Amino acid sequence: MISRCNDVLTAAAALKLRVPRDLGYASLNVLDDAPGVSGILQHRDVMGAAAVDALHGLLHRNHRGPHLVAQGTQIDGSWHEGRTVRKPPRGRKP
Repeated sequence: MISRCNDVLTAAAALKLRVPRDLGYASLNVLDDAPGVSGILQHRDVMGAAAVDALHGLLHRNHRGPHLVAQGTQIDGSWHEGRTVRKPPRGRKP
């Protein structure tokens, strides 16, 4: 299961599902989820720095109001190995 919900592990336990044996769980944001979950680590420090850089650029150019064309910045997360996803069998690549 891929989710971003604090209650996944509690719900799985209530259904007597063992994580990761019966159900694998990958969180979309491991920082705000239960300790030890596998999933995506969002790099908030880099996100904050990028936001400050973007704001600085706008202020430096004396930009006011919305952009005529939407712009965005992407900060990729990285995989965090936890205990909620099974390891692939030996000899097989994930």
